[in-house]
Amino acid sequence: MALTCEICGRPIRGQAYKILVAGAVLTVCESCRRYGTPLPSRPPQPHRVMPVRRARPVRRVERGLFGEELRVVDDFNIVVRRARESLGWTQDFLASQVGEKVSVIRRIEAGSLTPSIELARRLEKALGVRLLERVEEEERPKLSTGDFALTLGDVIRVKRRERGRR
Repeated sequence: MALTCEICGRPIRGQAYKILVAGAVLTVCESCRRYGTPLPSRPPQPHRVMPVRRARPVRRVERGLFGEELRVVDDFNIVVRRARESLGWTQDFLASQVGEKVSVIRRIEAGSLTPSIELARRLEKALGVRLLERVEEEERPKLSTGDFALTLGDVIRVKRRERGRR
């Protein structure tokens, strides 16, 4: 397909020129290029692909109805996707069942969004899976010197006593 001059309308033979005429960029032939300001011809720039940053899911810990601490299981995204697929549901249908946007379901299944406790409960009910677990209190190692453990409060009290004697 041959280019045509945007000023005279003739087919362009040879090189086409880009010029600026009254704020418009036109592609013209050799003889019409004098009617505007020539634009510098640059080689096309390669398209840069920006790297995708994956956010790590945030571990949400919230208090449940009876005061126990709950959190979403580590592999929630796999559990949700497998349960949805086993039911034969689309992401659109699941979103309508739990009252969320499809983009939220996509992000949950991708693992880039950790559902809130409330949303996890709605997903559990709709899919028939377990997404919440109780947080077990971790034992903190005690720094013991003999029979007692020294705490920061003990250190502060000792420092205050030393300052009071001076």
